[in-house]
Amino acid sequence: MPTEKKRATFIPDSRALAALGYSIEEDGDTLCAVGPARRLARLIERASRELDASLSRGEWNAIADVMNGCADLFDYADTGVPALLMLRHNLMDSPGIDRKWKIKLPDLLAKLDALTDTHGEAILCAVRWAWRHCDAWDHTKDEWWKPAFRG
Repeated sequence: MPTEKKRATFIPDSRALAALGYSIEEDGDTLCAVGPARRLARLIERASRELDASLSRGEWNAIADVMNGCADLFDYADTGVPALLMLRHNLMDSPGIDRKWKIKLPDLLAKLDALTDTHGEAILCAVRWAWRHCDAWDHTKDEWWKPAFRG
């Protein structure tokens, strides 16, 4: 049986790689793509476990709802706006979101204020996956925000 070949295009960002301690010239394309991705995945998984104890299903669904169609979920947007700030403002700019998902918006905003930037990125990772796979989960029963559900 013939093997299937896949090709990935990697456009290096030398400054970002240097900040992470990598160099295309010294480490090559593969290590520069895979190494940081694995490290980021471990950080996201840890932050996701911490979020699981903090956010309710209704709060996760409200966050996903307000981020639907937001280009900032994808790295090509590169707005530089911190994830938690973006989430907070999208929630505040969505009248009735609290009634729709039966949450207390001031409580959710306070929770977001207490989180770290890594938690914000973990939230965006979960929501990015959710909207890319919106037919693969049910908001009433699936724990779509957990990395184990996605992987």
